[in-house]
Amino acid sequence: MNNAGITIDRTVAKMTDEDWQKVIAVNLSGAFFMARPPSSICSGAAPAATDMMATIPDKVLDRIRAQIPVGRLGAPEESARVVAFLAADASAYITGQIWAVNGGLDM
Repeated sequence: MNNAGITIDRTVAKMTDEDWQKVIAVNLSGAFFMARPPSSICSGAAPAATDMMATIPDKVLDRIRAQIPVGRLGAPEESARVVAFLAADASAYITGQIWAVNGGLDM
């Protein structure tokens, strides 16, 4: 499951080269690297990401929550339910979709 992505709140015409590189690095390169097998069974990405989230100040998290229509951050199990459904036989006919598990942020 590749679920990382960012947006830069500008039209393409107003994006800087640096903005473009950030979007490509996360949205395209992130999916590429996640699709490859891990180089180590002891990958540190998940623990490192968890540690990094713990350092985000509450006022920043409050601004993020305020932008999400349901008013809260998603829980890992909410994304996991979608993954479980897509891995089940019940979804065998579903192909090539992007599922927005984001509390209505893309509405």
